[in-house]
Amino acid sequence: AYEISTRDWSSDVCSSDLLGKATERRPGLQAVAATVPAITLDAFVYDLGNPAPDLVKIDVESAEPLVLAGARRLLSEKRPRLVIEVHGPRACHDTIADLLARNYRITMLAKEGRIAVTAADQLRSRFRKNKWTYHLLALPT
Repeated sequence: AYEISTRDWSSDVCSSDLLGKATERRPGLQAVAATVPAITLDAFVYDLGNPAPDLVKIDVESAEPLVLAGARRLLSEKRPRLVIEVHGPRACHDTIADLLARNYRITMLAKEGRIAVTAADQLRSRFRKNKWTYHLLALPT
């Protein structure tokens, strides 16, 4: 298993961190820690020789721009489709700006339907204290 990161390193992953409040609701649940290698998507594909993915799902709690930074070559050469859960207005802005610059067509998947996203700041006004995440579909053009 690998953790996808902006750089190559080892990371300590603890199930209590991943499960968050779930451990509080389930008293018998034990936290388990493991050290896993963390690599960029570019290193996973180009250095390790793994096949390039056709689809990448990103849900990294406001680190979306960092994942994209570690996938520059993959996004330029293989152009996978992306499903991204963006967290917060800053990460959302930076993610959209990066993808628009790479000629990706972005759609927000919302309760009211699909909304075309054509500007980095377009979704900023949607963020509220009780609504901090949105889902984007990014397709290469």
